[in-house]
Amino acid sequence: MKFASREDWLVPVLIVLAVFLTFSPAFHAGFMWDDDDHFTHNPLVMAPDGIVAIWTSAKAIYYPLTLTTWWTLRHTIGLWPLPYHLLNVALHAATALLFWMLLRRMEVPGAWLAAILWAIHPLQVETAAWATELKNTQSGVFFFITLILFLSVTRRLADGRAWRGTYALTLAAFFAALASKPSTVPLPGLLVLWLWHHDRVRFWPRLPLTIPFFVLGLASAAWTVWEQRFHSNAQGPEWDQSFADRLVVCGRAVWFYLASIFVPGQNIFIYPRWNLPMLWQDGILHTPMQPFLWLVGTLTALVVLWRGRAGRVQNILLAALAFLGLLFPVLGFFNIYFTRFSFVADHFAYLASTVPIAATVAVLVPWMAARPALRPIGLGMIPAAVIFLGAKSFILCKNYQNETVMWTWTTTQNPNAWIGWNNLGHELIEVNREADAIPHLRKALTLKNDYEEAYNNMGRALLRLGEQARAIPYFERALRYRPAYADALSNMGVALAETGALVEGEPYLARAIALNPVDPDLHANHGTVLAGLGRVSEALVAYRRASALAPENADYAARASLLADALGTTIRPRPR
Repeated sequence: MKFASREDWLVPVLIVLAVFLTFSPAFHAGFMWDDDDHFTHNPLVMAPDGIVAIWTSAKAIYYPLTLTTWWTLRHTIGLWPLPYHLLNVALHAATALLFWMLLRRMEVPGAWLAAILWAIHPLQVETAAWATELKNTQSGVFFFITLILFLSVTRRLADGRAWRGTYALTLAAFFAALASKPSTVPLPGLLVLWLWHHDRVRFWPRLPLTIPFFVLGLASAAWTVWEQRFHSNAQGPEWDQSFADRLVVCGRAVWFYLASIFVPGQNIFIYPRWNLPMLWQDGILHTPMQPFLWLVGTLTALVVLWRGRAGRVQNILLAALAFLGLLFPVLGFFNIYFTRFSFVADHFAYLASTVPIAATVAVLVPWMAARPALRPIGLGMIPAAVIFLGAKSFILCKNYQNETVMWTWTTTQNPNAWIGWNNLGHELIEVNREADAIPHLRKALTLKNDYEEAYNNMGRALLRLGEQARAIPYFERALRYRPAYADALSNMGVALAETGALVEGEPYLARAIALNPVDPDLHANHGTVLAGLGRVSEALVAYRRASALAPENADYAARASLLADALGTTIRPRPR
């Protein structure tokens, strides 16, 4: 194999080395928040036959291809964290390589520099260091493959070559991107922008090529909106913003992400959530117009760009539209569960951040190249920028070693992050330090007195300390704010059972199972209570169901065996 130029092999080597060196602290990390729901304790990923349900049921949430990757890892290497992090970083490097390839095919100046700067930018640490964000990196790979293939389709059409096979591969790649993470739904809009930029004379005849992509994207968007609202429970007071409020969030978020890209500052896992006070009441403005300046600034910039006639200005306009389009799903117009904690997050801008970086490099590189006096400055700025960004990201990556480190860092940077205090308490409970967890959980409830997860965790801590009577009111409060909370229902049933109220506790466990029938712990606890009630045959079915859902857990099979061999054996249910 021969390379056409030194760049063909040198740039990929530099990108891969830069990525693996920058994010090497992740290789010593464990699993963190949301990893449990996604793959370490996800029943579909745990079950040997779960691959079928991943692709055929709503239980797979909305990224079946990513769950398939996790299912494969889980059933080949188990839960050794290193391969999960290696794969995530490798896919991030692959995304950066594909980004470079796309820019080269689009003949964007400084393609290699844009790819490296994007790949090691501190904004990408959250994605590269957090195993759950394999959703981002895997979808990123297919996102850029789709764009590269679509460019090939348009050029094949222009040259009169066969294109239908490539077009079919392009659609397949887009489906894979959506199945990895549906935040790639804006991609069809980018295809339209490319057609307009590439050949305006043939724009309208070729526009129908994008229709199948819009169909796939809209179907994925509709499913995701439903999932977030009814499966992830992204509904209620925390998402009841007016349209005016959502416009403010949109405008402010755009400038927040631009500032994060061009002036890397204090990255935080959970940024402070902006306050959105009442704007209008009885036709009277109660809030100054300052919050709207973010939106006004964005719209003004677009109008100025639109009026420009020069080719470079039009290119900047297209870049601005691409940036806004890629951000659109996370700009506050749709309910997303994460916005309960903050309206912005670093991983939200993973793909969108490619556009401003590429556009800036594309403007600066030719400008400096045309001025010989500035070349030495440019040659010095490039390694300085790479070293600065890489070093900042390397240091930031160390905050993702485990949940305790990450949430301690989060609460230090954002003391009002109630989720951080709750999750610190949760981690202490997991290592049997229930007494130490209680102050953290109280802090969470002080910051947010309707936080159902903190009430549930407080109840868990008290339950494990043997204070069942004190734990029950906390479970009641958790269920008041979230009636369909399977864990709280299960814990309430266990707490009642441990006080001797088996009859009262059993319905709670039954309701928990109805909400989450694939959780083995729920079935095991239900079986224990049923056995205590003398409903032996039902208890045996419950234990066997738990064992079938988690065959690697010998405890469930042992419980069933004990019940079958020695009826009446007392087995203590375990609080979740």
